[in-house]
This record gives sequence, structure tokens and C-alpha cells, in this order.
Amino acid sequence: MCGIAGVYSPNKTRENIIHIASDMVSAIAYRGPDDSGVWADKNTNIALSHQRLSIVDLSSNGHQPMSSSCSRYTIVFNGEIYNHYFLRKKLIESNTQYSFRGNSDTEVLLLAIATWGLNAALQRCEGMFAIALWDCLDKKLFLARDRFGEKPLYYGNVGRDFIFGSELKALKAHPDFDDNLDRGSITNFLRYSYIPSPKSIYSNISKLEAANILCIDFEKNVKTISSYWSLEDPTEFKKRDEPIDKSLILNELHQKLDDAVSSQIIADVPVGAFLSGGVDSSLIVALMQGHSNKPINTFSIGFTDPAYDESEYANEVSKRLGTKHTQLIVSPKELLDVIPRISDIYDEPFADSSQVPTFLVCNLARKDVKVVLSGDGGDEVFGGYNRHRWADNAWSRMSNLPIWLRQSLSTIISIPSEQRINKIYSIIEFLIPIRYKMRLPGEKIHKVSRSLSQLNIKDLYQCLTSLWEQADDIVLGNHEVDNSFPNIYGNSNAEQMMFLDLGIYLPGDILTKVDRASMSVGLEARVPFLNHNVVEFAWNMPLEMKIYNGQGKWALRQLLNKYLPSYLINRPKMGFGVPIDSWLRNELFEWSLELLDENLIRSDGYFKYEEIKKIWLEHQSGKYNHHHKLWNILMFQTWLHSGKS
Repeated sequence: MCGIAGVYSPNKTRENIIHIASDMVSAIAYRGPDDSGVWADKNTNIALSHQRLSIVDLSSNGHQPMSSSCSRYTIVFNGEIYNHYFLRKKLIESNTQYSFRGNSDTEVLLLAIATWGLNAALQRCEGMFAIALWDCLDKKLFLARDRFGEKPLYYGNVGRDFIFGSELKALKAHPDFDDNLDRGSITNFLRYSYIPSPKSIYSNISKLEAANILCIDFEKNVKTISSYWSLEDPTEFKKRDEPIDKSLILNELHQKLDDAVSSQIIADVPVGAFLSGGVDSSLIVALMQGHSNKPINTFSIGFTDPAYDESEYANEVSKRLGTKHTQLIVSPKELLDVIPRISDIYDEPFADSSQVPTFLVCNLARKDVKVVLSGDGGDEVFGGYNRHRWADNAWSRMSNLPIWLRQSLSTIISIPSEQRINKIYSIIEFLIPIRYKMRLPGEKIHKVSRSLSQLNIKDLYQCLTSLWEQADDIVLGNHEVDNSFPNIYGNSNAEQMMFLDLGIYLPGDILTKVDRASMSVGLEARVPFLNHNVVEFAWNMPLEMKIYNGQGKWALRQLLNKYLPSYLINRPKMGFGVPIDSWLRNELFEWSLELLDENLIRSDGYFKYEEIKKIWLEHQSGKYNHHHKLWNILMFQTWLHSGKS
């Protein structure tokens, strides 16, 4: 795991671009504190730079930038190729004259590209990565990103220069960086709590989307983007025609997950795992422990507020699986102390409130290990979110009703306030089956009421994932918001929802959160559920093996039954949140007032102050819960005034 950066300039000197590339990667040195390097082409004004976090082959043989033995290609690479030993064997068979200098996956990747070509090499790779490859023969630069967007990659033009890097900090180190903000991106940030690809917060900078390759021919001034992998490819992912044998499918899924875990625990440094006590992380830990003859290291965060605390479940899972568990019970003060660091960790506005405990658990794990496995991706791949079940069940029936009737039902359901619904729910909660229990019922039911009037699955997805549907009403200035979605695939509403989650929410929110939090402390986080062999297999599984009888992740629960008792498996999903709604009325009250000051908001020139004042007063009254909206505003303000914009 590393940080990469680079610059091409048609008019700067070679010494100048080396200096710029060095400054760019130094700005993200925490991503790779073990080694650094800069390389510049002798004939073209391009420089590549790299910061290394040594995980595989700790020797200098893994130093980057790295050039191929044929001298045609030079690469900087952030990530891991998990099947590099298998690829090494195949390459040796086809390149009998080649002798590997070391054991790094970077050298394997470079030879694979030289042997098979970039597209074919990436198709054979299992891993997470962001790559910059310079072809000195054809004078072309290639940028590539892994299939699901685990590793970040930004790029854009600054004047006549082209720049790229793992984080915006790197790009902003260019002396001519243009910090003009994209107001459409601000609107989307308020709506979703993150900025979906390919946009960034800056007008001239883009994110490379997952599974894409950007090719730049500087001499012809031509840029092309292509995809080397897609989940919807009908030639690769045909639905099964044979009768369903659930036990056979479960066994095959178990094997694929176990293979993914076994390939991702390979490292030349200590490896551990996050353990929340939920289905996803518990299954990953169970599989990890099966490959170790001694207790593996697991880590979790607990909270003093019982409404948000899952630590007792994590402890019991650890005891039953036999792990060496480290737990930190965090006080509200410790959580609050992290908030000033958020804008530095996430150098683009980001407001998923679980970013706070995520950073704390990464910081905890880094004291003992350098690599962790996480359970992220399980919800998106196996139907774990409420919206998947809602799309599969209620909306599939409701969408057949006349729109006027659905709109009427929406109005009726939304009449009770969120607080009123919460009170009613608390009274009758003991009557509700455990699989249907939920946190924040008022918020969820109001969101469901709004979804009833949507016309199609794209509108429904945007409704269910938007925390602020009218966000464009608060952003000043003329701006166009890109609400386009990729082509949607799936045989059901639920599968289409999951497809959109894999392409939009997962890379934009979940993977961004984990990457920035882990890399800020020099920790590599790996995600076995996103091994593409697992995802492809799951995509072809019958929907009823993912969502069954109103409960998501059915197949994962069946596998986990082999390791844990059912009461630890079939319990309500808690998530990884913090009590922002209460904090804004208490511990964060003064901090919030300062950031939402009328003079400050008006002088910034991005938001309509009257709208902010309205939701602030409504929230403080206790009759409304606007914590999502306010948190997004506050995270933007924190970022804007932290000196990072």
C-alpha cells in the first residue's frame, strides 16, 4: 500500500518536474512512510513519484518507481496483487529467459504488462490498485484503477500541465493548482455525504472510475477512457439454468470466500482484522482463524452509549473463534477530539459520520499490525441494506399502483414526525420480530414514504440514498448537478439496487472512508468480499439466497452458522454510527455555532444562510432531526476553513 503522484509538463525543465513530483508525493508521505522515489523520463517531460508502505518483499527490490527489464515501461503502483505468486509462475512458464530480481508484486505486475499488455494483465489480477504506467516507446501514460475502486486516483490539468495522485493533497502541491470549487459537486456532497465519481470538489480535477483505464497521448493531445471489466458483461456472467442446489452453491461460495481470505492474509508483516461482531466481519475473522495455528489479532471499538455499542458481541465472537482481541471503549470526548482531524484525513469534503470511529479503530489496529482485513462489501454484494429488501418486496408491489394513489399514501405516512414515530416504535418494539428491528425508525419510515412516489428504479435509488433531496436549494450560484447513473443490470429491483451500490455508494462512501482512515495511520486495509471471483459468483446466485423471508445476507448467515450460534448472527444491524443528533444539541453546540455563523456563511458565498438557520433552529427545538443535513454542512465548513481548500 502506497501513495503515487506524477506530472507531465510540455514546457517545464526536467529538474522542475522532478521537484514538483517530489513535492506532490511528499504531501501524502503518511500513505507510505517506508520508502520514496522519483523517476523522470530522459526524453519526455514526465515524472512519476512514489511513497512506499512495505507489505510484500520489504527489501529494496520492491522500490518504486520501477522500470521493466526491457526498459519500455515504468510504473508507480498503489495496492496489492493477491495472486502475484500464481501470475509469477505463469510468467516464468512463458518467459523462461526472465529472472526475477525480488519477490514484490510490483515486479510481477510490470512483467505481466510487458508480456500480455495492460488490459489483459489487469484482467488476470486479483487485487486492489491504482496504477500509473509510462510507455516510453509509444509516449503514452496509462492510469488504471481496480474493479471496485478500493484505491483512489485523481487526475486533471493545471494550466498546460497534467497531474495525478492518490489524494487531492498531492495534486494541490503543484505550484499552479487551481482551487476553484465545483458547485455541482457541493450540491451532490450535501445530498449524499460524499462526492460521487467522476467528479471531485475541484472544477478541473476528476476521479478515475473503478475498472477504468485512462490513456493519454500527450503528443497528439488525445485522452481515452476504457473499461477492462464490468459486472454486467453477458459473455462472462450468465445466469444459471440448472435447478438450484442451495447446499452446493453454499459450499462453492464458502470455498471462494476462503480462497479470497487465504490470498489476502499473505504479507511479510503482521496481519489482523476488524471485528465488529456483525455478520460480515465475523465471517471474515472465522475464515482467517481457520488458516492460523495461533490466535489472530482482532480489533474493535466500543462506546459508552449503549445505543451505539456492539462491543459485547465482538467480545463473544472473539472468544468463540479464539482470537486475540483488542478493544477500545471510547468516551464521547475521545470521539469529539477526532473531529478537528477529519478535514485533514479526508482532503475532500466527506461526511459519513462513521468516519470518526473508523479512524479510531484503524489507529488502534496500527499499534499491533500493518495489515487488516475488513468485512466491507458484504452488504452491497449480498443484499444487506434495507433498501435492497424494500425494493425486493414492498416497492415491487407498490410500483404497480397508480401514481396518484402512491403519492397519497406517501403524504399520509409522512404526517407523523420522525420523533413521533420513534416514540411509537419504542412502545411497540417488543412486538416486532428481531429481523425487522431498526435504528432511527422515524428517519427510515419517512424515507420510505418519499420513495412511494418515485417513477423508476433510478429515481428510487436516488431517493433512498439521498440525505438531502433538495440540496440544490441551499447552494448559491448557477450550477448543474450530474445525477446520471450507469446502465443498470439485474433481474430484479433488489439486484438493480445492489448493482448501483457496487458502482456508486461502495467506492464513493464505504471504500473512501476506509482507505483514508487506514492510510492516514499507515495501515493497509484489505476487503475479501470484493475479490472479483466472489462478487461474480454472488451476482449469479439466486436472489433468494441473498434476501430470504425479509432478511438480507442469507447465504452469509448460513455459512456463519458453521462457526457461531444463531443468536450472535440473527440480530438487528447496528451500523457504526455516533450520536450526532444529540451532540449537535449539546457537546458540539458551540463548535457548530462558530462554523454556522451568519457572517461566515455569507462571506464564503456557497450557501443560503436562511436555509441553514431554519434547519438549525428546527433541530435545536427537538421536534426535528436534521443531523444528516447539518453534519454535511459542518463537514464542508470544517474542510473549507481548515486551510485545505
